Amino acid sequence: MTPFLSLCMIVKNEEKVLKRCLESVDGLIDEIIIVDTGSTDNTKEVATEFNTTIFDYKWNNNFSDARNYAQSKAKGKWILYLDADEYVDPQNFKEAIEKLKELDKKASFEAILVTQINFAGNYGEVVNPCLTTRFYKNHSSIKFHRPIHEQLYKENGELSVGFLNFYIYHSGYLKTTHKEKNKSERNVSLLISELKENENAFDYFNMGNEYGVQGRIEEALDSYQKSYLLKKDTEQIWVPNAVERIINCLIRLDRYEEGLKVAEDASVYWKNIADFKCLMAHIYLQQNRVEDAEYVLLELVQNRNQYMTCHNINYLEYFPYKFLGEIYERQNEIKKAVEYYSYALNFNDKDLYIIEKLYNLLLKYDDKKNVVTFIQNNKSMNRFDNRAILLKGLLDIGEVEIVEHFISYWNIDCPEGILLKIHLLKGEYKDAYDLTKEYNINLLLNDSWFDINDAVILALQLDNVDFNKLFIESISDEYEWINRLFNEVKGRDLSIYKQEIINLLQKCIQYEKFEVFERIVNTLSVGFQKLDIGNLLYKNGFKTLALDFYQELELNKLDEQAFVNIIESLIEQANYDDALRFSYMAIEQDRLDYRIFKMAIGILDKMEIYDDKEKLIEITLQYYPESEYIKEFMGISRKNNILNTQKVLLADNTYINVFQNDFIGKIISETNDYYERLELDTFSKYIPNNSIIYDIGTNIGNHTLFFSKYTNPSKIFAFEPIADVCKVLEQNIKDNNINNAEIINVAVADRSAKGNMHLQKGNIGASHVLFNQNGDIDVVKLDDLKLPPPNFIKIDVENFEYEAILGMENILINNRPILWVEIRDKNLAKVNNKLYNLGYKLINQIHDKYDYGNYIYIS
Repeated sequence: MTPFLSLCMIVKNEEKVLKRCLESVDGLIDEIIIVDTGSTDNTKEVATEFNTTIFDYKWNNNFSDARNYAQSKAKGKWILYLDADEYVDPQNFKEAIEKLKELDKKASFEAILVTQINFAGNYGEVVNPCLTTRFYKNHSSIKFHRPIHEQLYKENGELSVGFLNFYIYHSGYLKTTHKEKNKSERNVSLLISELKENENAFDYFNMGNEYGVQGRIEEALDSYQKSYLLKKDTEQIWVPNAVERIINCLIRLDRYEEGLKVAEDASVYWKNIADFKCLMAHIYLQQNRVEDAEYVLLELVQNRNQYMTCHNINYLEYFPYKFLGEIYERQNEIKKAVEYYSYALNFNDKDLYIIEKLYNLLLKYDDKKNVVTFIQNNKSMNRFDNRAILLKGLLDIGEVEIVEHFISYWNIDCPEGILLKIHLLKGEYKDAYDLTKEYNINLLLNDSWFDINDAVILALQLDNVDFNKLFIESISDEYEWINRLFNEVKGRDLSIYKQEIINLLQKCIQYEKFEVFERIVNTLSVGFQKLDIGNLLYKNGFKTLALDFYQELELNKLDEQAFVNIIESLIEQANYDDALRFSYMAIEQDRLDYRIFKMAIGILDKMEIYDDKEKLIEITLQYYPESEYIKEFMGISRKNNILNTQKVLLADNTYINVFQNDFIGKIISETNDYYERLELDTFSKYIPNNSIIYDIGTNIGNHTLFFSKYTNPSKIFAFEPIADVCKVLEQNIKDNNINNAEIINVAVADRSAKGNMHLQKGNIGASHVLFNQNGDIDVVKLDDLKLPPPNFIKIDVENFEYEAILGMENILINNRPILWVEIRDKNLAKVNNKLYNLGYKLINQIHDKYDYGNYIYIS
């Protein structure tokens, strides 16, 4: 009987990984063909442990020839090809075989695409999925071609390709594996030979991939650009991948404007490809344009179903959440940062960077007991590899107590590297030294728990001649900076090793080894010390100390980051005059960081110097012409588009028109109920009968409709600043025959002014006002309006609640209305203090959102 499926493999010196691969398919596949191209280790012996047929093949530098030879020996109707450093999940494989048999009966396809999961980095923390053709019919007309990066093709016809939900896991890009096997150098040599015979776009694309692995980014960029120029058409599957990698190369070379231009053009051409929008956001982040990045990323995550990726699902499932976590951490919106970092970890639970970011925030802003409970309840911690990465992340941020708890809780037999690091962090230097005498320092450094910076900190703490000698002798030439550091001459110039020194000093701060920090700083040259150390200190919250470093430098020695830090600190002190002066000085010295422009515009707005603000906005747009955030100050942002509406009938027979694809609209249409129903039911009981109600921040009228139906008001004044939203609000009032509601088309704040709305795409209710004397929104103080005095005021003005209250002080003092206020967590203390001073007290609250709550105050 003809076998249904044959596995074909070509191998050479794969004794370390072949068993894992064969075990994963053992008992599930009909035939295994192994073609050995010259192994000198125990590869063949490993293969004979399984039901395999082994053939020797003389290697001729041509992967296609070897794969076609393997195919010639296979008897199966279909072929699956794997490499030795790949493996599968047996259950997933079993299901895929059954699906393949169904497809075979229909004779639908000749080859099948599957998903290859590439693990990279030190221990698989970088995950890159991609599609690859792995199943194909065993027919003489279907073969591989090309000596390297071989491709399946069909003679005299086009290969029909389907897709199966099947995953192949590939560990060949792990740093240790890739380095050991020297694959990239071999591949470059083969590609160079091929290109000498025939210049081919796809070969240049693959050459770019190899140069990228080697860190030769300029050469990678050149190869990708040549591949794009030589392409036959843009429909070839690798072409958008080449464009994506051109952008990534430009980012790595700090050529952001060029990268942005390519990304923008690509996102127009490939409209539904997430990769290019995500890369635009990445560049915005590199330029510190967090609002512009946030807009693009939220649009991606809120409309995920409308996008696909050209190669890497990370651009849709992982990077947007990681970047949003970084944005909200920068903005000190901690709950949001935690939320989005957690989303990112759901996709890649081995990302040490995200693990350290997430737990650093949790430990900084929450109780350790809660963090321990969080870890214990995390189902992913049932896997040993996830436990190991978590413990490493916690140790890297200097957290010993929780690590020791879980070593005991999980009954872990500790590697020496963990013990050594724990001794270092706890200040048990003698115990650490004794451990290094017992075990080879090189072995300890190679186990990933205890790294080179840990060893330097330990050496400087020990100040032991014997250990220092042993340590210096054990490290390779790539750590020449350590030799120089240990040769402690005050003022020694280590500026060529700037990043290595900064990383070491960052570790000292994380571990709270401040004596070592000071000792290292004292060995550095003056120029290095003042600026770079100041920036590092400011980043870690030692702002006063950082400013002391800056004060010892001439202004022309300050870099962009130093200017940003100084201006930010002056704004925090409400010293707007000096903050503005430093902003102008920075710009005059060509320190053109986006944040400097943004802060200066904000200062001018705060000081109501509108003419200068308009001029500075025009200058800013010369450097950042595509910035939506800056355009909003001019009222020219393309984000000012309101979505289409749909009418929803609620369970109580209320009609409400909502915006399609909008956060609030989706909730209303999915539940057929009012948005924030819990809050409405809880807080409406505080509204007196026959009240005059001010609904400030009405949006489409969700709360106004509820108040009208259930609280018997005499009058509702619905305040909504966006004209297009007012039209929907007006329709909702009309559809429900409400005769006692009046729309007031203004924004409410602490001054009378003009402004534009910062529209939050996908959540119009989260939009807020930006002051702009040429804006099309009227901003008013409530005290200035001649309206009947209210009995009840609902305030939902997206981060402007404090300003709104300042603008209604007289109403609150003279009329004592009951207040329902939505308050951002960061504003809660000052709102509470203000209302307390006005004679109000908090009597009820609901806090079930990530960074804000709803509160009831009475006088």
